[in-house]
Amino acid sequence: WSTSVIVAGAGTCGGYCAAGTVCIAGMMGETCAAVTSDCTGACGDGEECVAGTCTAPIEMSPVESLGSGTGLYVSLVALPDGRLAAAYYDMNARALKLAVETAAGSSTFTEQTLHDGTGDRGLWASAAVDDSGTVHIAYQDAIGDQLMYTTWAGSPGTPEVVDDGQRPGDRTHTVGAGAAMFLSNGTPMIAYQDGLTADVYLATKSGTWTTAPVAPGLSLDGFHIGASGARDGIPYLAWDRLDNAKTPPHTLAVETP
Repeated sequence: WSTSVIVAGAGTCGGYCAAGTVCIAGMMGETCAAVTSDCTGACGDGEECVAGTCTAPIEMSPVESLGSGTGLYVSLVALPDGRLAAAYYDMNARALKLAVETAAGSSTFTEQTLHDGTGDRGLWASAAVDDSGTVHIAYQDAIGDQLMYTTWAGSPGTPEVVDDGQRPGDRTHTVGAGAAMFLSNGTPMIAYQDGLTADVYLATKSGTWTTAPVAPGLSLDGFHIGASGARDGIPYLAWDRLDNAKTPPHTLAVETP
């Protein structure tokens, strides 16, 4: 195995700095800085003297949170010409990115932004490529908790809302987690979780997007989803299922829609 760095982005240094240094926010992002003794007067509670200025250091988060930096939820595909393409979430930019290899086997990549703006796009990025080399990507907009879809065919396509979480007669549902993009006989399909009901849903693109539940019911489904293209014309889905009525409660479900 050989390792190639596709992109790099600064994450948090909170809780990771060496003794005598603290994590602070600077012009180039978060960095570890030496604690000094040249401040005028004593610094307040929760502050440290850094280069003559009392500064509140960035501490390690006391709760579990999504990792910072770039390259999160990465999904790798191979294009028909042998180049690699990786779709991923850049948390620093709150954007969906795609890094495409400049030539097959070159291990050098060009980064492109597929969807950014005022939202938080790119969580649960999942990619599939068709015979023409078009990359299809499913992902979540975390601001609206919506399921999104876009493409890349040498240049970024137009993002589409697949499921906005609206359910007649009910409050808005959180959708899009666990997204798994796949192609069934050339048709783009996305398996994903409805987070409010913990059900697996399937979205199918035929001109417009249609959505339908695959695994409704009392069990909790779809926290992690795997999907394959069609075998004998039928796609297959796999996910974890939690059913408190069973012992043990966790099972792996493999089903066809």
